Amino acid sequence: VLLTVPDDAIDPVCRDLAEANAFTEGAVVAHCSGALGSDVLAPAKQRCGCDIGSMHPLQTFPTTEAALDRLPGAYCFCEGDDRAVEMLEELARSIGATPARIDAGAKAIYHAAAVTACNSLTTLIDAAVTMCAEAGIDREIALAALGPLSKATLESVAAMGPAGALTGPVARGDAGTVRRHLEALGACDEKLQALYRAAGIWTADLAERKGTLDRAAAAALTDLLRSERN
Repeated sequence: VLLTVPDDAIDPVCRDLAEANAFTEGAVVAHCSGALGSDVLAPAKQRCGCDIGSMHPLQTFPTTEAALDRLPGAYCFCEGDDRAVEMLEELARSIGATPARIDAGAKAIYHAAAVTACNSLTTLIDAAVTMCAEAGIDREIALAALGPLSKATLESVAAMGPAGALTGPVARGDAGTVRRHLEALGACDEKLQALYRAAGIWTADLAERKGTLDRAAAAALTDLLRSERN
């Protein structure tokens, strides 16, 4: 039994079903939330004698058609009772997905990672399109122009890892360019500059790990990005 309801509804739905003895003893009850562990299904285990688990497909599904196309090959992270996990892994393989195991206590940080790689990436591209609009570029043209850049970056990350794929002014230690960016963004919505600063600080750390910046240069850029409005 898969409870594929919104995260906040899993606990009350499971509780209501368990109190109504709707689960057959020995059944496997699972959910597909990325953020919650199988323990949220405890009422099904305690009241009805079910095995509980969770299986989260690490993929984005904006439409039903996209889900059907993208599930094959996606990783499905599973946890819970042994019997439940074995059944969920079999289910994942049956739809062409790749099962993997995760500790229930790690679900929240794992899901935060998924949000960062997917939802935050969408947000960053929207911010970039908005910056282009501030530069007088039509938003549709901006998206069409930025799309191949983003796609090429993701391909490089997949091939070389984040450090290997990193380019740009922060990776080069070009403080003058970063300062000009901050000055230009100072005339825009303050959220754009705040986003640029936060991303740049992490980028400086990544560039130091890559070896294109020494510690002093990385620290100088970080101080610049943390400074008050430039």
